Amino acid sequence: IMYANESKDRFPPMKLYTCTPGQTANDATFNGPSVYPEYLNDANVCVCPSDSDAEFTRNGFHQNSNPALPIEACRLARGSYYYLGWAFYEPKMLLPNVTVPKNPGIDLGDEGQVVSLATSLYESEIVLELFDMYSNGRSPEAKDQDFGSIPRLSNGIERFFITDINNPAASAAASSSIPVIWDEIGVYGGATTFNHVPGGGNCVYMDGHAEWLPLHSKYPANFTGILMSLVF
Repeated sequence: IMYANESKDRFPPMKLYTCTPGQTANDATFNGPSVYPEYLNDANVCVCPSDSDAEFTRNGFHQNSNPALPIEACRLARGSYYYLGWAFYEPKMLLPNVTVPKNPGIDLGDEGQVVSLATSLYESEIVLELFDMYSNGRSPEAKDQDFGSIPRLSNGIERFFITDINNPAASAAASSSIPVIWDEIGVYGGATTFNHVPGGGNCVYMDGHAEWLPLHSKYPANFTGILMSLVF
C-alpha cells in the first residue's frame, strides 16, 4: 500500500529482470528492486515457514546464494508465494453461468486438455492472453500495462468490476475477492508443491484480509489458481 500511494496508486509490477543485465524475468513475484529495501526491509517474509525448501529459497535471495553475503533485490523470486500484479477477478473471467469444477478430471501436464478446459470456462480473450503469456512471456513494458481486459492491480481498481452502481456493497465485495498474493497452491496439483500439506494455502486480498483456502474451495485455491500457476 505504501508503494502504491507513491506510485500513482499502482501496485508493483511482476518481476521485470533477472540479475543478468537486460535479461527479462519470467517469475510470478513482485519486482524486487521496486520494493526492496525501501518498502520491504525483511526478505524473510517472502518465504513461508512451512515451505519444504524454505532455506534454499531464502539463500537464493543472497549474492551467489550465500547467506553470508548481502541480499540483492534482483534475486527476490517466487519461492513460497505467487504475485502477478494484475487484478484477476474470477467472476469477470468466467463465461456466463459457468462454475469452476472442483475436480477437473484432466491431465494437467497435457497442454491440449488444459486449453480445452480453459476455453470452456473463461472468456476467449482471457484464454488467448494466458496462452500468449505461457508461450511468449511478457516484456518488462507489458508487465506494467493491463493484461488484455484484466487491469493492473491498483488502489480502487475494484470499482472497475462493479456492474450495479446502486449497490453500495459491490465495491467491498469485489475488493475482498481480488487476490494479491497467495501460497503456492500446487503446480500440477501435486502435494509436494504445497507449502501446507495436504493442500491449500493462505491468500491476502485487495481489502487486506488474509484467508485460509482449502484446495478446490475458491480462487486462487481452485482450478483457476492452478491454471495461473501453470501459465506464470
